[in-house]
Amino acid sequence: MAATRWEKAQEYEKAYWKGVAERIAKGVGNQLTWYRNNAAKYKQLVVPHLRTPPDRVGEVVEVGSGPIGIATFFDLGRRHAVDPLADYYAQYGELSNLRDRSVQYVATQGEKLPFPDLFADLVIIENVLDHTQRPDLVMEEIRRILKPDGTLFFKVNIRTPLGTKIHRVLSRTGIDKGHPHSYSHASIRRTLEHHGFEIRWEHVDDYATAKKNDLASKRGKDRMKGVLGISEFWYTAVCWKR
Repeated sequence: MAATRWEKAQEYEKAYWKGVAERIAKGVGNQLTWYRNNAAKYKQLVVPHLRTPPDRVGEVVEVGSGPIGIATFFDLGRRHAVDPLADYYAQYGELSNLRDRSVQYVATQGEKLPFPDLFADLVIIENVLDHTQRPDLVMEEIRRILKPDGTLFFKVNIRTPLGTKIHRVLSRTGIDKGHPHSYSHASIRRTLEHHGFEIRWEHVDDYATAKKNDLASKRGKDRMKGVLGISEFWYTAVCWKR
């Protein structure tokens, strides 16, 4: 049976992170400091919107943590990091040794989170939804495990409406194996609202800047994104469960 787009995306992720681990081992890669840096920034964004005082936050779940995750540096509550490739990443010490041992890492998909209903005070999902097999089920699971007064930190790459349409074609044809799904600003807002989330704060990065950077890149793949109009830029939101 032919591999699904999601299965191909998972193989892409394995190859990417294997390369990262090998470069770190050779001393030519960084120590993935963006996890720590981003965790600090995200905590500043999230804390003002928590409906539970920070010192009373219990369970924090990161969906799609990758090999290390934001959770390992978030320092809030009891942290759980979920990723379908968690066990695969663990075999590379260059990656897994950077994990905080107090974080529970679980190898499973976001479509079937191993937590009871109304479990989490905070869910983090960063740069993940467009990589998943069933984004709708992932969002349903996040809503299921969040407490009524829970908070969602959400971040994903988006494109312009035209760029989204073009990218979907490229994804279906296997040209971009790592991203089975694509969103625009309007469609990602609809997704959040459809699944019962109230957007309390949001920020949209600048497409023109993203395109300019792609066109100036030394990488042919990046320049092609700029030419085709499919440059991605970040959408970030903090949401409450309605």
